Order: sequence, then structure tokens, then C-alpha cells
Amino acid sequence: MRTKIVNNEVYTLRGYIEKSIKNSSVELRFVVDEIIQQEEKAISEEELQRYELIQAKLEKGSTDLETVIRNKILKEEPIRIANIYGHNAIVQRDFAEGLDVSQKYFQISEYTCSITSSTSIAEKLKEVSKI
Repeated sequence: MRTKIVNNEVYTLRGYIEKSIKNSSVELRFVVDEIIQQEEKAISEEELQRYELIQAKLEKGSTDLETVIRNKILKEEPIRIANIYGHNAIVQRDFAEGLDVSQKYFQISEYTCSITSSTSIAEKLKEVSKI
């Protein structure tokens, strides 16, 4: 039946679920008996790309930022931060005041761009990530 199924298409299937227990975990498997019908494509290419991006992020895993910062402070390593503000932003001082005495642990660089333009933000992120 695999040869009848096309990637990124939606199908209605008939089958049953098998379960097996391995090392105190339960593994579920859907076994297809029959392809009932092929549905009209309900998932857009954009949604599919979004899903693939989420899957890639899940496979990569995530980093606990608090742990990274705590470990750098304990090792007395500087923590580099790049703040990107809008051209007319006025929150820079609030950010600096919020750091207060912990400011000595951080190397902060400030950048500006048009935050209403996704292209401008993407370009600034590319620029900053090269530094």
C-alpha cells in the first residue's frame, strides 16, 4: 500500500492499532488494512513548511537559557547580548537599568533597524550573527 500513498497528501485509512511493551514503555503502531479515499489537499504549502520547521527545531532540541547564563557567570565568562531596537526606540535606558548590578556580566551591543519590516529585521539578524 505504501506505493499508493503520495507524500504530503491526506488520506482516510482503515486499520487497527498494535501495541507492544519494550523496556517499560508502550509502543503504538497503526497498521493500515485499506485506503478508503484520498482527501482533497487541506494543508497548504505554507503550513507544511511551518510544520517542517517545528519538527526540525524539536529534533535539534532546545537550550535552557537560564542554565547557559548561570554556567557562564559561574565560569566568569562574558555573556554577549545583541539588542536590536527600532530606529526611534526609547527603551534602551530601561533595559540598562533593569540589569542594574548584574551588568558587569554582560557585553551588550546595540543595533537599530526598522522593526516594522521583516526584511530589515532579518538582514539585521544576519549581520549581528556574523559578529
